[in-house]
Amino acid sequence: MFLQKLWLLKLDWGDTLPLKENTEWQSFLNSLKFVNLINVPRWILSEQSISVELHGFADASELAYGAVIYVKSINSYGGSEVKLLISKSRIAPLKFVTIPRLELCAAVLLSKLMKRVLRALKLEVSKTYFWTDSTIVLSWLEKECKELKTFVANRISIIRTLTVAEQWNHVPSKQNPADLISRGMDPVKLQLYLLSRGLKAESLLHNEGWWNGPSVLQSDELPETVCECSDPDEDYLPELKSKNSKNDFVLTLNSSKTFFDYIVNRSNRILTVVRILSFLFRFISNCRNPESKRKGPLASEELSEAEHYLIKQCQFEVFSAEVTAMMSGDNISNKSKILNLSPFLDNKGVMRAGGRLENSQLPYSGKHLIILSSKGKLTEMIVRYYHEKYFHLGPQHLLFQIRQKYWPIHGRNVCRKIVHNCVVCFKVKPKEYSQKMGNLPKERITPNKVFSSTGIDLCGPFLIKNKYQRKGPEIKVYVCIFNCLVTKAIHLEIISDLTSQSLIATLKRFISRRGKCHKIFSDNGSNMVGANRALRDLNKLVRDRNESLYAFFAEENIEWSFIPPRSPNWGGLWEANIKAFKYHFKRVARNSKFSYEELITLTTQIEAILNSVRLRHFQPMLTTWKY
Repeated sequence: MFLQKLWLLKLDWGDTLPLKENTEWQSFLNSLKFVNLINVPRWILSEQSISVELHGFADASELAYGAVIYVKSINSYGGSEVKLLISKSRIAPLKFVTIPRLELCAAVLLSKLMKRVLRALKLEVSKTYFWTDSTIVLSWLEKECKELKTFVANRISIIRTLTVAEQWNHVPSKQNPADLISRGMDPVKLQLYLLSRGLKAESLLHNEGWWNGPSVLQSDELPETVCECSDPDEDYLPELKSKNSKNDFVLTLNSSKTFFDYIVNRSNRILTVVRILSFLFRFISNCRNPESKRKGPLASEELSEAEHYLIKQCQFEVFSAEVTAMMSGDNISNKSKILNLSPFLDNKGVMRAGGRLENSQLPYSGKHLIILSSKGKLTEMIVRYYHEKYFHLGPQHLLFQIRQKYWPIHGRNVCRKIVHNCVVCFKVKPKEYSQKMGNLPKERITPNKVFSSTGIDLCGPFLIKNKYQRKGPEIKVYVCIFNCLVTKAIHLEIISDLTSQSLIATLKRFISRRGKCHKIFSDNGSNMVGANRALRDLNKLVRDRNESLYAFFAEENIEWSFIPPRSPNWGGLWEANIKAFKYHFKRVARNSKFSYEELITLTTQIEAILNSVRLRHFQPMLTTWKY
């Protein structure tokens, strides 16, 4: 309590104490010597005790509140002995708190202290009593928590958890020993306090008064106590809730987010959001139709319904004026940004773009694309889904794939943003260096049949696993790339090793599928010299020009040409396709080990993606469409 006074005075460590506080501090120092006169017995039970009782007292004042516990042992002769067991105190908070609330805090402190004593004391306690001089606290214990206000209700709940209401009793304030704790007395004040109540100063030194408990515990039978508040006063009534308060509940929603916002923000993957919403719709449908419940995996109709709901909500938030006008049958405003798209609502309420392709053989989703806003998390999730689905495409090809089903406003900028923010693409994107290239060979600029002039190169090695063995050895394979010099079409083949027989078998498969080629270009091999054994084998295969390869080319009437050493610009076409192949392969494979079938499937998919790349710049159609 003295330190609390110093806090209120806001004194620094080097400041001098005021006269009043200095006098109080010197009095406290002088009283410390009386502590040596106090003897506390270690044995707390009487001889031949047959029963043990615990009595706890709680009290509070404006300065502090505390609790004290006595142990009462009854021997076989009918006599009893009471001794102090433990006490604990707390300082009252600086903020003003009413005395009944402090008395309630003292009761909570006593309950917790009693639980700790019962857990630590290795004795069989027959009865436990709790005493307080506050009739208001005893009245609160008789009330339901729902009838009390929050502060009182929370602490009453703690007391009921640790004790039983029947264990609480009332004691007069003059016989409550916890009153000494709440007033913060030193040994001198304690002696004066006992003298003021008719006790001698020597009684403290002979284990009487405070040490042996109040006179209530000295008798064999405890007095009957009153545990209810006779007349409600101004301290008791304010802690009770109004009788009509239970009918005055008011619910307010301070958030401006809608259900659509919460659903979209559940995940960054569009498939996850669609599946969550599909299960919600299934739950609602099962509740409405318990006779025909949907079970098992989600059907495509359920996923389509959830996707259309998300798109409709997104369109209504951005194009609310246009959707409202179309629903009411009115014309769209001339200032609308999507007026040139001739938008309309389909039978499911989704806004689609019009056009002049109604008589085409395209599917309905291809004739009339779903309109998406340029901003919004749903649009970003859809574009990111296509970006990852097609092995991290660039902005131009990504926009082409998206416009098979959707028409995002300012789609090119949206695709550029997604590709630019993609972490995977950022990590694997190499630095580009520009150099002056030489003239193109005549095979590149002369029109001819597809794969008539072909460039060939190998990349790898790639490690594959045996799908029938969990810990089997990994096998090296390579990817052989055939590149048409005229049309830039590519063909990918898996080659098992770097022998001439494997390369001849790969060429036979290529010729059987794509037709015979008249001229093949490849690396000279001198630029492959390195420490890697696989690269040395590849160098040897190309450089030595095995006789079996010559025999095969002579038989098939194929001319094999080698580019000059240290001239990468001569083979830039197939080198670029190797780069494009690795661009998609690294983003999908990463550190995974594929089986032979999985690697073939992945290679074929990448081949299809590379062959579908446009040869010219993709013009924006939003400004060129005319109806």
